[in-house]
Amino acid sequence: LVPVREPAHPISEFVAQQPVTLMAIAVILICVAIDVLLFPNTAEHVAGSIVGDVVLVGLSLAGLAYAERVRGLPEIHNFWVSGFIMMAVASTVDLLDEFIVHPHAITIVFEDMLHIAGFASLIVGLVKWVAHNNRQVERLAHMASTDPLTGAWNRQRIEEAVDQEISRRARYGGNFSLILFDIDGFKQINDDYGHETGDKVLLQVAGVIR
Repeated sequence: LVPVREPAHPISEFVAQQPVTLMAIAVILICVAIDVLLFPNTAEHVAGSIVGDVVLVGLSLAGLAYAERVRGLPEIHNFWVSGFIMMAVASTVDLLDEFIVHPHAITIVFEDMLHIAGFASLIVGLVKWVAHNNRQVERLAHMASTDPLTGAWNRQRIEEAVDQEISRRARYGGNFSLILFDIDGFKQINDDYGHETGDKVLLQVAGVIR
């Protein structure tokens, strides 16, 4: 028996296709967590914050460049570009804050709020990418298993279904039936009336079978 291959999960497909974006976002999250948890407001905080901010700025710029690879998907591209830009600006302001004293309002607006908005934009972009990839997987699976004219199962999908039924019968017992039929005189219809009429006959027969 030939095992039936299940379509890949959309999240695993995303990990395989967008590893750089995932790594950039993961490292950004890790850097922020380290900055907050391991370097409280002490002398070590300044050094740790500077290193973390430099890394965040670099990753944000790298992510911004990498986001151009999905320019053809504006609903995803726009969120990723916006998110990485906001993260880059927020991290730059945070880096400058270690050397220049800013008004508290600037820190709140250009650092804290942009960090939050940037993270939110990146997460929305990720969710939209997973949804888009899920639709693509379903579309490709449908195209690979159906006849483009009638929408009926093609030979490959029928063979998979038969293999599944044979395996189920071997495991649980019982019987199943397989009906084979042909359209009488179909070649003559194509020869006398043309393939367009033949296609209409196929569509009508497929509709009756359903």
